[in-house]
Amino acid sequence: MQFFTKILEIFHSQKSVKLLPAPAKCESDRDCLRGKARCIRRECHCKSSTAFGDGKRKCEEWTQCRNVLGYDPCRLGGKAFANTHCIQNKDSGAITCKCNNGYFGRPKYPRCMRNSGADSSGRLPCLKKANCPVSSNCYKNKCTCSYELRGNGETCKRPPPLPCLNHQLCKEGKCVGLFCRCMGKYQAGNGRYCRKAKPCPRNTNKCGANARCLIDPLLPKSNFCKCNPGFYKSKDGECLECLSTYNCKKTYSFCFKGTCVCLAELVLGKESCEPGEDIRKIRH
Repeated sequence: MQFFTKILEIFHSQKSVKLLPAPAKCESDRDCLRGKARCIRRECHCKSSTAFGDGKRKCEEWTQCRNVLGYDPCRLGGKAFANTHCIQNKDSGAITCKCNNGYFGRPKYPRCMRNSGADSSGRLPCLKKANCPVSSNCYKNKCTCSYELRGNGETCKRPPPLPCLNHQLCKEGKCVGLFCRCMGKYQAGNGRYCRKAKPCPRNTNKCGANARCLIDPLLPKSNFCKCNPGFYKSKDGECLECLSTYNCKKTYSFCFKGTCVCLAELVLGKESCEPGEDIRKIRH
């Protein structure tokens, strides 16, 4: 009975539930504790149903307090401990309150909130920005993509280039080829919103010919390829000299399989397509 009273004193003296460590952030299983945890929704989660921890440094085995003590002190802790149950570390004997299934919480937050999982739009529950991917913000307890991006809060990406007829529709870019384009150093964006992009490290550059690899500041884990000046991206992602004859600037040239070529009997000069040597001899 004395031990039981001591447990209640400890719990009542706390202002909030003593939660387990928040899951560590991850991009793949390699970022988590090898063999004991896996990456789920960009968080490390222990594989064992009775193991808990941050999933990166530790996954410790715990058991229900009532299996050892015969009662659950968390349920006697008042409103601050609502929707929790007591678990005990099998090795150290330490006890703590854990949110019940269907609820979630994070350190320094006073309660366990109902967790219905992702909503109909695929948005994940959150308490603050740190609980969401880097490209999302926590808005009304749901991970929501930044205003420049589109997605469900877990996965965010840039929207396609904005169609345009003039520069006025392109807030931070320019209207080029009937689409808003980001120009100069501000290459990250859809032409309406543009941000300064940084070059990728050499060992991560997987762009093909006539393109360069850049890093979007809002999507640092997703490098993107940008065509070099004078080249245009095809539907297949290749950077070609032209997509249509409209892209060919030299006089008397047209687009053929992604390359600007001269009309018959003309050759490519510095500024335009000109008669070849044989044609010039005939004219003279």
